[in-house]
Amino acid sequence: MTAALGVVFDPKTRTQLFFGGGETMNMERKQLDTSLDSHTDDIMALAINQERTMVCTGQVGHQPIIFVWDALTAQKICMMRLPKGTRSVTAIGFSKDSSMIAASDLHNDHNVYCYRVSD
Repeated sequence: MTAALGVVFDPKTRTQLFFGGGETMNMERKQLDTSLDSHTDDIMALAINQERTMVCTGQVGHQPIIFVWDALTAQKICMMRLPKGTRSVTAIGFSKDSSMIAASDLHNDHNVYCYRVSD
């Protein structure tokens, strides 16, 4: 990842695909953007499932966004939003069967959130 962009590099064909990196509607407070398609601020955590078919990324922000996306096509699978005041996703990971993700935040209480991955 780099800033708000996820990069998929294929070393065999030397090609790249990208997830995110789009413009936000309000550049002054990008953490409050209501984007449903891509990250609006810097990605702070990234995980790849055991099958290497899905990626989950979490960003910094007032209400951080988590995206699960296809590792081969860079297409969005689903998104989740952490509650107001959590500040950032600090760590993220898939369950063994890739049906759920767990994410920790930067809140003073250091909460952990669990979400079901759905299409």
